[in-house]
Amino acid sequence: DGILLFEISGRKVWNKVQDDSAGLKRYYEEHKQNYLTKKGIVAKVYTLKSLKGGKALASAYNKYSRKADTDKLMLSKFNKKIDSLLVINEGKWFKGDDPEMDKLQWNKGSQSVIINGFPSLVVIDKVIEPAPLPFEEVQGEMMTGYQDFLENEWTKQLKEKYTVKIDNLVFNEVKKNLNNE
Repeated sequence: DGILLFEISGRKVWNKVQDDSAGLKRYYEEHKQNYLTKKGIVAKVYTLKSLKGGKALASAYNKYSRKADTDKLMLSKFNKKIDSLLVINEGKWFKGDDPEMDKLQWNKGSQSVIINGFPSLVVIDKVIEPAPLPFEEVQGEMMTGYQDFLENEWTKQLKEKYTVKIDNLVFNEVKKNLNNE
């Protein structure tokens, strides 16, 4: 009976997932909101490698931010000869990737903060909202979910078609035997 059940399960569930690409795509469309990218930001971080100077950093940014060469002007203001006090990092950050960035308010605009003990100014240019991951990236997870879905549908059909009857006399005898072991 076990081998027969295994064979039927293979045909009805496991093999079907491999062969039914249209059904898998349909399942993805119905469940893609469960597989989203993380929220993210596109930002520039100005960090002053000096324990003081947070106000000067914000003031300089406010002065130069409307000019085309903001970064160059900021660097020339704070980095003199051999001193490299100002460091500028530009990139994308996603929730959970950087604990310091996670503490920020993820809204467009600038924020003065302390990052790793140094005064910093974070300028968020764009907030990236979570979006469904492409099918190709979640195909493995989708196959597992689709397999579970097919198995549940098959079980539901079997329960509707066949009623389960329990012989209480036999059931109680089995229970009694298990308790005595």
